[in-house]
Amino acid sequence: MTRYRSRYVNGVFGQVKYVSNGAVFKTRTRYDFEEVWDEVAPGDNHFFTMNRHSVTGLLINGQRTSGTGSNYYRYENYPAIDPAASYWNHNSFSTPNDNIYAAQLLKMTNPSRSVVDVPIFIAELKDVPHLFKIVGDTAFKTVARADLAFWFGWKPLASDMMKLLDFSDAVNQRRKELEALYQSGLSRTRNLDSFTATSSISAHIANSTDFTVVTVGGPKVTNTRVWGHCKWKPTELPPKTEQEMIALARRAVLGLTIDPVTAWELIPFSWMIDWCSNVGDYLAAKRNIVGAVPYDISIMRQSTTTTYLQRDGGYVGVNITPGTVTKLSKSRAAPSASLSAYLPYLSLRQLSILGSLWVLRADTRRTFRM
Repeated sequence: MTRYRSRYVNGVFGQVKYVSNGAVFKTRTRYDFEEVWDEVAPGDNHFFTMNRHSVTGLLINGQRTSGTGSNYYRYENYPAIDPAASYWNHNSFSTPNDNIYAAQLLKMTNPSRSVVDVPIFIAELKDVPHLFKIVGDTAFKTVARADLAFWFGWKPLASDMMKLLDFSDAVNQRRKELEALYQSGLSRTRNLDSFTATSSISAHIANSTDFTVVTVGGPKVTNTRVWGHCKWKPTELPPKTEQEMIALARRAVLGLTIDPVTAWELIPFSWMIDWCSNVGDYLAAKRNIVGAVPYDISIMRQSTTTTYLQRDGGYVGVNITPGTVTKLSKSRAAPSASLSAYLPYLSLRQLSILGSLWVLRADTRRTFRM
């Protein structure tokens, strides 16, 4: 059963008075607003969503100096901003869905995850001689070959070599992790993503009652963080000896198996498919060298949108103090890892790789036509 609760807190009081006799004409109390939806059921890790709206500053003072009613009303710390106003909404941007994040989380926390996939490393060693031959027929082609050689040759090769230098430490850390898995299970939390989006508000009416119009404007910034939590439990009995435990840790760290992950990484251009899907993460999440299964998977999101407002128009004689309008949203979902496709924004590295591929392809087509 889904439950809903809400409340108003932190009231800010202000009023409008008749100028002639000081009598109170109108009062207003502005409250911060909080609301929560959650699932009422046995256990934990259930659906949860909350929103909190708050305002600081943005108090109206003074009186109009011209126009109808200008000599009749005076504002005294009269709170502006309607809680239903449009600047409560978060800036929009595209993010992967929770199933994609669940696969990423399980890949990062899987006790069977590898530090270096030795079968893939060995298979790719055959390409090392080509890394030394990057001179082409044109300057563009030379740069393109060098760019691809760096991203797909030298950089991963150097990374794998550095990881192999720390091999004994990696095995020791994985042995401790496996011991904890067999004793009480694993509980892991990982940061998954973060986003920032900006926009602006201009000439928005903060107050238009009682013969007074005040408009405000300013930048609006949304920051979003995504993280996940999951637990792992073993499906097999633990190794009987210390040597067997170390051997299992070594096998996991080095990826000493031939499975769908190995096949996928060796398929040409699988890396490009992974830019727009989570096939690689999904297969890595399902790797099962150790023998463990995940449960209680949670994906959490927190978004904070702050709009920084100050007066940018309105009647003369009426002022409004600068202030902020803030919306805080938190959510928890319990998805399952699944295959998904999405269209991300490409990074500079990815654009560089695509550009290099285009140069080499264009050069090849020109050569063929000649």
